Amino acid sequence: MNHKHFKQIDSTQNYLNGLALETDQDYLITCDEQTKGHGQYQRQWDHCSGNLAMSFTLSPSDKMSLSSLEVGILICLYYEKKYQKKLQLKWPNDLIINGKFKCGGILINTAKNINKVIVGIGLNLTTYSDNSNYKTAAGCIFDEKIKINSEAEGEELYQFILDNRILSPFIINRWTALCCHENKIVDILEENKTYTGLFIGVSPDGAARIKLNSGDMKTIYSGSLTLL
Repeated sequence: MNHKHFKQIDSTQNYLNGLALETDQDYLITCDEQTKGHGQYQRQWDHCSGNLAMSFTLSPSDKMSLSSLEVGILICLYYEKKYQKKLQLKWPNDLIINGKFKCGGILINTAKNINKVIVGIGLNLTTYSDNSNYKTAAGCIFDEKIKINSEAEGEELYQFILDNRILSPFIINRWTALCCHENKIVDILEENKTYTGLFIGVSPDGAARIKLNSGDMKTIYSGSLTLL
């Protein structure tokens, strides 16, 4: 494993995107402090001291569009197995604690020049920002203020993901079992239009499926979901 750890970096995702242009080797990038982290649609990701920010290269799921869902499942399995912490998932790429608080996010980009994806993970381990602009209230995985070495934790989580890949026929059912809003009313913002309806699951390629108030079914491939 090629692992680079930084005391401070602007963005592990940006760094690895640049590195992927120079080499086809697999890399893991971790840091103690990330100053310009970002998530979906370039939204800012606030990194607090003691939390985990990491990016790594990964072979995509055998069905490419399910890669983010698969990584989310594997993160949940890791924290349940190692720490007995039960995380849940919010479509398309958020991690939830205690049913409603966002404790993490996943960002996946296609790597240039190599048949890999670049996965970015941000996790609130022991602290979180109280930014009032968050659509989903923030939380952290651990209530107690334990000290976790971000370098070692990132490496262990990455290795767990590599060792426990899930074939696409099993991803949908396993993701659904961890979803925090199955059969609940949600808002989904897609291209500046908001749809409100009953979330009834994800399609075989990972798109959100909701039943609108009109009774019509809507499939959304890319968007931002808010719990109501």
